[in-house]
Formats: sequence, structure tokens, C-alpha cells
Amino acid sequence: MPENRLLESLPADLLAQVNRDLETLQLSQGQVVYRAGDEISHVYFPTTCVLSTLVTLSDGHQIEAATVGNAGMAGIPAVLGVTRSRDMTVAQVPGETLRMKREDLLHHLEDERLRETLTVYAARIIDLLGQSAACFAFHPVQERLARWLLLVRDGAQRNEFELTQEFIGIMIGAQRPTVSLAMATLEKAGLIEPRRGRIRIIDEAGLEAAACECYQAAKTEE
Repeated sequence: MPENRLLESLPADLLAQVNRDLETLQLSQGQVVYRAGDEISHVYFPTTCVLSTLVTLSDGHQIEAATVGNAGMAGIPAVLGVTRSRDMTVAQVPGETLRMKREDLLHHLEDERLRETLTVYAARIIDLLGQSAACFAFHPVQERLARWLLLVRDGAQRNEFELTQEFIGIMIGAQRPTVSLAMATLEKAGLIEPRRGRIRIIDEAGLEAAACECYQAAKTEE
């Protein structure tokens, strides 16, 4: 059974208790998990899917604020006592996730060990948001694209996944022609193999070398 690494880090007895209130859900690409203003009725622990939290501006433009794969959790505001989602969260890569009702999560948070684990994770996400802001401000699109593809690979635990250039543009905050040029550069270097609606990473080490420093910073935070 696919695992969520955040959950698997829990002590065995606590994990057994938590597992009783988890259900497996299959998400399709682009499926909305939360809309801005939605009540957080469930929290999600991805196993083979990858989720994106998107910030929507007043003119309708969107940009990714956080990538959540199998080392993380979507719905972290619920841990902090917030009942509604501020932003939209969608499945960027289809696959499976574990889901838990918010009231069940609150019950399990009475165990200090889970509370500490998820609080530390929430703090890490806040740190990564700051890193991400600096990344968008200072790093070239090609480096950001390499970083983002590696984060998707890590979150999905596979080297090939369904992704369109339009979707990638939203994720890295770039127009489609700019994304096309960056992808062509990575493809020419032999790092990735784009197909219609899919991307395959063929040189992981090379892609890591092409990524900006923010990828290693994100890895350090895991």
C-alpha cells in the first residue's frame, strides 16, 4: 500500500490509531480539494498524487504557493484551529491520497505526539513559503522549472507524470511561451522528455544540477 511519509514518521501505536480513521481516495488531475472560503471538512495525506495550493489574484491569475506530496499534508490550517480554507488546493498530479475528517483529526491531536509532528510540519511549510517567494523573485524560469519538476517527482515518487504546459505555467508563475522555451532547454540537455500531456525525467542528477538552490533547501526541510 502506498505510504505518506509524514504519517509513517509517527510511532507505531499512534499510527495504528490514526489509520483507523483514514480512507483512500483517488484524485484526477485538476480535481479541486478546497476552494477559497470552503469549510475544511477533511485533511489530506497524499500517497501517489501531488497537490498544489494556489493563490488567486483579483484579476484571476493564479500561482502556486505550496506543493504537497507524500511527505506532507493538505489542510494544515485545521491543525491551527482554522475552519475555512484561504486558498484553492487542487491535484496537480493524479493519484491516491489518504483522507481524514477534521473532527477525527482534532480528536487525534489530543495525543501530544501527533500535535508536535504536525506543528513542526506547519512551521516548515511557513519557512518554505518564504523560500518560494525569494525563488520567484530572483531565480530564472529554467531553474524554477527544474526545481518544481523535482518536487513533483519527490512527491509522486515516480519519474513520469501527467502535466500540461498550461498547468506548469500556473505552478511556476510563467507564461506558456516562456515555459515552452525552458522545457525545450531542459529537453535539449537530455534532462527531461516531454510528451503530449506528460513529462518524463530521464536524468535526475542532471536536473538537480540545473535546479536553483531552493530545491536543496526544500529537501533539507524534509
